[in-house]
Amino acid sequence: MNRKTSDSIQGLRRRDEKKARHRQQILDATISCVARYGLSGVTVSRICVQSGLSRGMINAHFESKDNLLLEVVRGQAAEYSRAIEDAVALAGDDPAEALRIEIETEIKFWSRSQDEVRAWVAFRAESLNNPAMKELCGPREATLYAIPKRLCRELTVKGGYGSVDPEQVSRGLTAILEGYWFEYVYSAEDFDPVCASQNCLKFLSAWFPRHF
Repeated sequence: MNRKTSDSIQGLRRRDEKKARHRQQILDATISCVARYGLSGVTVSRICVQSGLSRGMINAHFESKDNLLLEVVRGQAAEYSRAIEDAVALAGDDPAEALRIEIETEIKFWSRSQDEVRAWVAFRAESLNNPAMKELCGPREATLYAIPKRLCRELTVKGGYGSVDPEQVSRGLTAILEGYWFEYVYSAEDFDPVCASQNCLKFLSAWFPRHF
């Protein structure tokens, strides 16, 4: 490879990296704006100010504000599902350990950023009347409910808990976790992730006493 070709490849790589960086800046700025102003208060002008990028740059990446908002939802849903599924896979065939990991990962994931949780709550509310947003919220909602349900069902069988209804337990666990979501949204400074995790495990111990 000659010098000219090498310089050209490096130039393209730098351009792509810059493009990706700007795209992420816009996505992050949009999350901050949704968290701060609500969906109805989000404007391209506010996103420009928050991101430090121009309106033309935003349009070049996403074409419209609606497309940008949908891309934020898509990204949040995919990142959440991937984080939970990858973490649970580390437990192998042990459903009790998988439930512990799922709870810990869930709490760590959304307590890392109050803006992200506030934005997701706004998107979730909007999805009730917005079919496109509802479709994009679907994977995250499916992960939220499906993984605890599957793990509770497996533990009921493997642990010999014949009288336990795994769906009832998984719904209860999900309700507790969602309650902590809202506690974090409204009072992040008072939120205690260790206490939240312990309370989830105490709930499970009432149903699976030999494992929690």
